Amino acid sequence: MENKSGNGDVRLFGLALNRRLAVLLLLLAVVAAYWNSLSAGFVWDDHYLIVEKGQFFSDPGNALAILKTADNAQAVKTPYYRPLSILTFMMDYHLWGQNPFWYHLENLLLHAVCVLVFYLLVAEVFGDGALAFISALLFALYPVNAEAVDFISARNTLLNAAFVFGSLLVLKKGGPKRVFVLAAAGLFFLSLLSKEQTVALPFFLLCLALLLPGENFAGAQKWRPVKKWWMTLPAFFAAAAGYMVLRRAALGMYASGEGIRFSAGRLVFISNVVFEGARLMVFPFNLNALYTNQSMAPFSWLKSLLSVLWLAMLIFLAVRKKTPAPLRAGALWFLWMVLPVSDIIPIPSAPVAERFYYLPAAGFALMAGYALRQAYRKVPPAGVALIILIAVSFEVRTFERNFVWWDNLDLYQSMVRADPGNVDAYNNLGTAYLKIGKLPRAIGEFETAISINPYYSEAHDDLGMAFTQLGRLNDAVRELTIAVDLKPDSAVAHNNLGAVYGKMGRYREAIGEFQTALRIYPGYAQAGRNLGMAEEELKKQDAGRAK
Repeated sequence: MENKSGNGDVRLFGLALNRRLAVLLLLLAVVAAYWNSLSAGFVWDDHYLIVEKGQFFSDPGNALAILKTADNAQAVKTPYYRPLSILTFMMDYHLWGQNPFWYHLENLLLHAVCVLVFYLLVAEVFGDGALAFISALLFALYPVNAEAVDFISARNTLLNAAFVFGSLLVLKKGGPKRVFVLAAAGLFFLSLLSKEQTVALPFFLLCLALLLPGENFAGAQKWRPVKKWWMTLPAFFAAAAGYMVLRRAALGMYASGEGIRFSAGRLVFISNVVFEGARLMVFPFNLNALYTNQSMAPFSWLKSLLSVLWLAMLIFLAVRKKTPAPLRAGALWFLWMVLPVSDIIPIPSAPVAERFYYLPAAGFALMAGYALRQAYRKVPPAGVALIILIAVSFEVRTFERNFVWWDNLDLYQSMVRADPGNVDAYNNLGTAYLKIGKLPRAIGEFETAISINPYYSEAHDDLGMAFTQLGRLNDAVRELTIAVDLKPDSAVAHNNLGAVYGKMGRYREAIGEFQTALRIYPGYAQAGRNLGMAEEELKKQDAGRAK
């Protein structure tokens, strides 16, 4: 591959590869890697965020409510405010109901958009079509990115990336002209409404202004003068501030309710999170859909040392004056985009998730793309062979990974295989068996989870629901009582215990549990309905006794 000009045209295997052909090849790569994902169904949080919200989505008037509320998967208050993503699910519901094919097709197309905009962005900034094509190809096929594409509920990640890449492309194409700056800041604001991870973008831009003033950052094109560059920053900080105001109004918090907490144990935990993120970038093959706090907690000198070395290397590349511009930009991007998902502020869903690294992976792909570009320049045959080998291995691994996300059984079984000590995985697998009526298998998985961790409230809760379906109501009460004792703030467990009391005709106790559930989570519709029915049944029961 040799660059013909600054317009992004390159030669591949002796053939001219202009932008149109490059875009076509990138699209074919995305389709080849992900076409089998179109046969998958709804999995995991899809059932809470999409399937069970069908009645809510059916009323277009609820669009305003989405803008005012948290992105809740279950009856649990979360620090997630992602209204734009939820609005796309509402739109999908009105377009094609709850046919998962179309939802998966949208995710695939959104990933393709991210890849293409990333390609155009790199080509525009660095004036090197070969670098742009290789980097975008790596990003398109990166196995770690499969979770963001295959998991419908992770659409917020794809929207987040599409808008932020678009924002940077508009900023590069339009320069410091006010209309382009405002358009770029507007796209950045939409990225925040999709997912909060890009809140670090203004600081990334600030670093560019500080570290690359007047530098020959874009090949033959000088990076805009620093005075004009500084003019773009207020719009981005203003957009971030506006988002934080909306977030505070909707959630009552700016970040996670837990806030930042530092201790020796937390520093070990964070270093393990950093290590896992580095491992996923360098070796994206040993993948897991569910990383737990328990797996991140054990202290390891090796992990801590490697984490420090990884961060030191990225910081060195970012600040060293002689660092080639693609490496510097890639390192800066990775550092800022990974910061919000480094668990410095604890993340309720999981300390590590592969979808968290979709945005940071773009920076890593840029650095890796630059290394491969240089390898080709020095030894063309070896460079081409290496690019093809990596692309094919990524393509095959991504294609295989898609099958994990086909249904809940496949997904949860993969979690157990990846981490046999993962109590969440066993419990999730039990819920999958429970939904298809395989009660003995479900009970076995719940009991395995409890044997690993007797204090795991969710497993006792789900085991109680399995006993309920078998008609073993006393056993169900025992397990659900343990669940609420272990986790008194679980609205779901209180609601489930109330439902079993209702089945036993113990309506006063049922009403007490439903009321507790509603105190914990006032918007819990199911608990509200159950409370109304229990009160009616209690009136009938009291009336019958009076006679």
